[in-house]
Amino acid sequence: MRSRLYPAGSVVLAMAAAGSVLAGPAGSAFAAEAGGRADLRADVNRDGRVDVTGGSDSDGEDGWSVERGAVYLPNLDDDTKRCPAAGPGGAPLSDAKLAACNDGSDTKVNGTEDAADLARIRSVPLPDLPADATGSLKIATGGTHAHLFLKRAGKWILVTPATRLTAAELRSGAEFGVEATDVVRDAAKWDGRAVVRLTVTAGQKSTSDAVTLRVAPLLT
Repeated sequence: MRSRLYPAGSVVLAMAAAGSVLAGPAGSAFAAEAGGRADLRADVNRDGRVDVTGGSDSDGEDGWSVERGAVYLPNLDDDTKRCPAAGPGGAPLSDAKLAACNDGSDTKVNGTEDAADLARIRSVPLPDLPADATGSLKIATGGTHAHLFLKRAGKWILVTPATRLTAAELRSGAEFGVEATDVVRDAAKWDGRAVVRLTVTAGQKSTSDAVTLRVAPLLT
């Protein structure tokens, strides 16, 4: 995992591995002003939990291999049975129309069963952040094939370019969920990867961190 330090809108000043001390005045200033660096975690070791207190989910979070790497699901079921199974008068729907309606075809989390289909991502708590700190998220790679949600006040909300994490959320650590909207159909166009990036800004300084997930394969 790597975390980048840079003045907002400027060139990179320093780069360091997460958990190490940034050297030089720029790193010291940011540590004093912002109280930490962005640190995003996913279930890289595939043990069913996201480790934000230790390092078990840190190594390999930027890549993906047979042994390590977070997995997320193509959310193609219909947990709340909202999708019609037949047309007007009971007429059968075409395969295309049946396939077009599923939990991944909208931008909502449709109940607790749908929430269980989301792969969890968490930000490591940064308790010393100043009150003016904010966070932003985006799917940097694979965004046309995935949705990212933020759990806020017990509800899942879609992350958009306008979404901002508050200092309170960053201090306590935030929880996110990601779903794929389809399976991999042509690996030359999309290989199933989604790269989620968190950027934390305090004053004029920002840091960012990213995790890579890959969609579960279709088994037939």
